Amino acid sequence: MELRFGKLFPIGSLTTIFIQIQYKSCLIFLYKLSITFEHITYYIIDATTMRINYYEAGDFGNFKIYPSDETEISQKFIDLETGLLIVVEAVRDSKSWGGKRHYYYTLHPRSGQVIEIADRADHINYAERKFTDQKSGLHWTMKRIHAHNGNESIKIRIEDPSTGELINTSHYFAFSAKAHEAIPKLYARLLKLKMEDEARKKKAYSDYLKKNQEERVRYWSGQLHQQMRWNGESGLDEYAIFTKNWLEEVRKFEPNIESILEQVFSKFFKGYWDIEEIRSRLNIQAGKNSKLN
Repeated sequence: MELRFGKLFPIGSLTTIFIQIQYKSCLIFLYKLSITFEHITYYIIDATTMRINYYEAGDFGNFKIYPSDETEISQKFIDLETGLLIVVEAVRDSKSWGGKRHYYYTLHPRSGQVIEIADRADHINYAERKFTDQKSGLHWTMKRIHAHNGNESIKIRIEDPSTGELINTSHYFAFSAKAHEAIPKLYARLLKLKMEDEARKKKAYSDYLKKNQEERVRYWSGQLHQQMRWNGESGLDEYAIFTKNWLEEVRKFEPNIESILEQVFSKFFKGYWDIEEIRSRLNIQAGKNSKLN
């Protein structure tokens, strides 16, 4: 690996200093950069480039957005809550959900100026907000959370109106061109879903007990693979599901989960997911009869 300090070629009177890592044949930028050349500003992230021409009219103002040769602009819309222009850039990546990674940019809708993640707090409220529905007495809090790819989610905590106890925690994508579902309506829907889910879990557990060893291996392979891909699609840690607490909870109804996981690793995950990372998260050793340390 070679660490180099250098500069982009002078463009007019502008010279941009940068730091780069040369590893094998890959060039990795340590910082997001922006440079301007012939009225076009290039925003560089992970060695991909989104271009904005501020002298050409587009859909939202006197600027036009272009992807690079390696990317595509998958979405452009005005976020209803913040009024900001949201631009989603998709980068081809065979290891990500759907074969693409997504980056979310926030822009001023008229000027087209990109608002860096660190500066979003000047335009977006990230404080926890408390609400009460006068009709039902339902209490809830909402708080926006950053993801590493520039996307944002809203964490909702709903409390029981009579006891004040936490009864539900939910997340949904923050950026949206449409109004989000009203929380009392969301709560009623979630309550119904919870009852349906409990009935479904009872049936699923009953069905699970009837599975043989090979069927259980396939079951866990599908469940865990899907969860990790969902996490990646949402900009979250793909391996976040794997914790010691998760393992202890699973062992309550599947005492042989470690042995099953080893078969999942060898038959289905090898060459796709980082098996050693999963073992590290779960603090288990390799082998059919591995146990918690």
